[in-house]
Amino acid sequence: MAKVVVVDPIHEAGIKVLLAAGMEVLLPQRYPEPAEIESLLLEGEGIIVRTYPLRVEVLERCKKLKVIAKHGVGVDNIDVQWATSKKIPVIFTPGAATSAVAEQAIALMLAVAKKIIRCDAEVRKNNYYFRDSLHTVELSGKVLGLIGSGRIGSMVGRIGHYGFNMEVLVYDPYLSDQNLIAGWGRQVATLEELLGAADFISIHCPLTPETRGLINSERLRRMKKTAILVNTARGPVIDGPALYQALKEGWIAGAGLDVFPVEPPPAEEPLLELDNIVVSPHMGAVSEDAMIRMATAAVRGVIAVLQGQRPEHLVNPEIYRE
Repeated sequence: MAKVVVVDPIHEAGIKVLLAAGMEVLLPQRYPEPAEIESLLLEGEGIIVRTYPLRVEVLERCKKLKVIAKHGVGVDNIDVQWATSKKIPVIFTPGAATSAVAEQAIALMLAVAKKIIRCDAEVRKNNYYFRDSLHTVELSGKVLGLIGSGRIGSMVGRIGHYGFNMEVLVYDPYLSDQNLIAGWGRQVATLEELLGAADFISIHCPLTPETRGLINSERLRRMKKTAILVNTARGPVIDGPALYQALKEGWIAGAGLDVFPVEPPPAEEPLLELDNIVVSPHMGAVSEDAMIRMATAAVRGVIAVLQGQRPEHLVNPEIYRE
C-alpha cells in the first residue's frame, strides 16, 4: 500500500479518492511543527502540498519519494530543478482555481474602490451618514492593467472588459500570440507604460527571480495617485516596505492584497495599520468548488504516477522524454 503525505489541508473529496485507490494517507496534525511534517515526508512515496515549503535538504532524505503534486499552480515552494534531477514528476492543477482567483481579484478591486470595509464598520457604529463625507470610484470605463496574462489574468481581463467596459492593457513579455487577448485586451511593450496609464493594476505573474520585487519604489511612483493595486499572485512580487510608503504617503490611492511577503503576516506588519488597503489570507483559490477541483486533480495525478502511468499535468515533462 503506497503512502501519500498530504502536507496541507485539502478537500475531503481528494482524501476519499486516495483511499478508494488503496493509498495510505498520512496527515499531520492541524498547524503542525515542521519536525512533524518532515518525519511524515520521509515515509511518503507521494507528497501533496499547497503552500508548505519543501526544502531540498529534507527532500534529499525522502528516499521513497516518487511524485510531488502541487495543489494549485504556483510551484515556487517546490524545488522543481531538484525533482527533475531525480526524475521525480512534479504535478500541478492548472485551471482548477482560475475562476476563484479571478473573482477574488475583482472582489478586491471593488472592495477598495467602493470602500466596503470602511462603510461596513461605520454602519455598525450607527454612523449611517458617514456616506455624506465618502467618495468612491467606479471600475466602469476605467483602464485596467494586467501584469501577466495566463489563465487567471486573462479571466480578470475578460471580466473587466466585458463586465465593466474597461480598457485592458496587458504587460506580459512571454505573450507571443496576440490572438490570446484579441477582443478584450491590448499588449503594451513595457511595464512602465502600463503603470502610467492604468487606474487599476492587477498582478498575475508567477514568483521567479525575475519577478521578485518587480513592483518596487520606483515603479510605485510611476502609478497614478488615484491608482488601485491588487495582488492575488505572490506577495514578494511587491516590495512590501515600498508599498507601505506608497499607501501611507499617497503615491497611490489603495491596494487589495490576498498575498503577503511573509505568510501569515506578522502581527506587527505595517501594512495592516493602513485604512486604504483591503486584505485577505491567501484565500483566492479557497472556494468550495476550486478546492474540490484542485484536490481531486492533484490526487489523480499522484495515483497515476504510483500506478505506473504518466500524469496529465506536469511541471517537468522533460523527465519522460529522456
